[in-house]
Amino acid sequence: MKFLRRLVLFVMIAVFRVLGLVLRLFSRGSTAKYLPDTLRLYRRTPEGTEFFWVYEIGDRLFCDAGMLGQMATRDNYPIGDWPAIEEHIRRMLDLGFEQIAPEDMQFLQITYKVRGDFAEGDEFGKRNALLDKLDEFFALTGQGYWVDASSGQGTMELGFEVVDFEIAEDSLRTLLAGTDDNDFLSITPEPRPISADGDTADIPQT
Repeated sequence: MKFLRRLVLFVMIAVFRVLGLVLRLFSRGSTAKYLPDTLRLYRRTPEGTEFFWVYEIGDRLFCDAGMLGQMATRDNYPIGDWPAIEEHIRRMLDLGFEQIAPEDMQFLQITYKVRGDFAEGDEFGKRNALLDKLDEFFALTGQGYWVDASSGQGTMELGFEVVDFEIAEDSLRTLLAGTDDNDFLSITPEPRPISADGDTADIPQT
């Protein structure tokens, strides 16, 4: 079953890459017309946590929806459809979807061993590639986003803000199993660093 889950994840990620839909959802200094930051909404239900993300890339608006930790269903619309998207966001809010306050997010840290005291050379290359891979994965499954990286005392770390640590840890272990990136030392919950500045979008006002 875990092998099948990994296969589905890899296939879905590859499809999104081929379509060119996953670029940089969290880039700052955006020239977006309506949503300079990704709008992330969630609703907790007895079946699990549902997510609804809205973001803007170029002249398109994207809506991702699904259950936390599972691949999103994605729709995209011309930028001119913003009034309809804005109305849909209001309906989602009426249905109980809401943003999660920064202080209610959880911080997940994955740690790797490095050769010396600090990461250097090809270790930086591995870290950067892994950062892109995990940031993309957490976005596609509605779980969170990258906020922090560090190195020292023989290790390097990547940190992510996530909605649910246990779901994130389980899906991350599944994703990395059997890959070259499966040599991590630990995946742990940690106190939120100063760099976790609560990157949230403004909800459109009527």
